[in-house]
Amino acid sequence: MIFKTLSRKIKNNKIYRPGPAIDKNVINNHINNSFISRLTGKNPTTDRKIYASRNPYGGPSGFPRSSSCWLNGVSNISCFSPAQLSGANWMVGAGTLISPRHILLAKHFFIALISGGTPILFVDDDSNIVTRKIIKYEFDPFADIAIGLLDSDMPSNIKFAKVLPLNYSTYMSLSETTPVYGLALDAEEKAIPKRVDGLEGRNYDKGDGSPLIPIPNILFNNLSSNDQFFSFTETLVAGDSGNPGFLIIDNELVVLTAFWFSTSGPFISIRYNDVNTFMNKLGGGYNLTPIDLEYVYNKYK
Repeated sequence: MIFKTLSRKIKNNKIYRPGPAIDKNVINNHINNSFISRLTGKNPTTDRKIYASRNPYGGPSGFPRSSSCWLNGVSNISCFSPAQLSGANWMVGAGTLISPRHILLAKHFFIALISGGTPILFVDDDSNIVTRKIIKYEFDPFADIAIGLLDSDMPSNIKFAKVLPLNYSTYMSLSETTPVYGLALDAEEKAIPKRVDGLEGRNYDKGDGSPLIPIPNILFNNLSSNDQFFSFTETLVAGDSGNPGFLIIDNELVVLTAFWFSTSGPFISIRYNDVNTFMNKLGGGYNLTPIDLEYVYNKYK
């Protein structure tokens, strides 16, 4: 008699059968379909601007949201800052909330602390401005990551961004062969569709003469010329540093990086435990919040 090998394990006299394999196309397709539905019928000239006007110095204009932006309706569209004070001038890099009291920035785009804390602005869904002060920083010694602590928690009308969990590759794929749509912000606060092509090798230079350290970056490329939304894409330039790169998953912005180069930045999920360490050292009582990919997978499969 010939016995076939069964896909199961026997342990403590009990038979364990593996569950169904995860189809990584489920979440990837969900991400892509979400972008397609949002961008279809939109105009790249008028519908990428997040704010109709920008006035960090006050006055009646402030940061009214553009009613035609293709990103409108994302549940945590308030998670990124359009302006932070640097000396006497407002800068347009974007600090991104990763908890009610912590922000993610690019370390090389450091915003100097001023006496009493550095003001930073956030804008809720109804264009109301909420101001907090950055009072402390922690810098990642091995990546272009800075984590800032605010003087108090953000109110409930200002949301923070979740991150991909450490085991994200169990549920989805990020690679050149399985790219997904992503979102980059720039200094003009435009919502720019990109293609997330997975990781690229980068050597981090500490600047002290020590050996270069390989830290993977997450890669955001322009959409290809044959993509139906090619006219929406745009190359980031000097001055766009520190702005965030996102995925949109289950109607949420999930932050992957703050840009270091025009096409990439350090992948925050690679530095997941380290970032939590920095947040704990700063205080404030929060850690990173991973998006529940198991829930998302079961919702869209």
